[in-house]
Amino acid sequence: MSASTSDYQKEKTHLATTIQKETERINILVTERDKEKQDAEGDAAELQATQTNLQKGIVPMTRVAEARRLAFYSATRALQTSALIAQIDAQRHELESRLDRLDDQRRVRLLEELQNSSVKLAEISARLQAVGEKLMYAGMVRSQLLRGGGDRPTVTIFRGNHPRSSESSADNDSILMPGDVVEVAARTVGQEQN
Repeated sequence: MSASTSDYQKEKTHLATTIQKETERINILVTERDKEKQDAEGDAAELQATQTNLQKGIVPMTRVAEARRLAFYSATRALQTSALIAQIDAQRHELESRLDRLDDQRRVRLLEELQNSSVKLAEISARLQAVGEKLMYAGMVRSQLLRGGGDRPTVTIFRGNHPRSSESSADNDSILMPGDVVEVAARTVGQEQN
């Protein structure tokens, strides 16, 4: 349990730390994107002014081409940063989902282990109760025999491997033969003899 808890805590800490780093990275990229958007807007305004000056004949055509390239580059960088933000945000949401699932999976696994343990405990309790009842009965019979209470046990020998099968009562002096089956029946006080 402690090893499982330790692994769970490590995984949870790792995911939380990674989510925090991704959030910080997104915040940095959002600031950078905003700056790049401002630059792109400034470059677009510069291109517009350069095109106006070209129509007036104040600037050469190369200056317009350079302003166009600069405006296109700025707009592309802003779009790339926006795409990177969206990608990192998707990764962060996946990590958050994994963190939520981690708690749910642990809860399900612990409930399954608890249920299995409860079933095993019930099986063991039932077996212990059955053994306890047998021991109590055996102890009661033994104490009656030692005290002399109750009838003596009935011992019967069944002989089935000889030319004739037979059944006979036995006592301490009876001789057993190979293949004999011995039945011992003990009675408690108050149990009537059949």
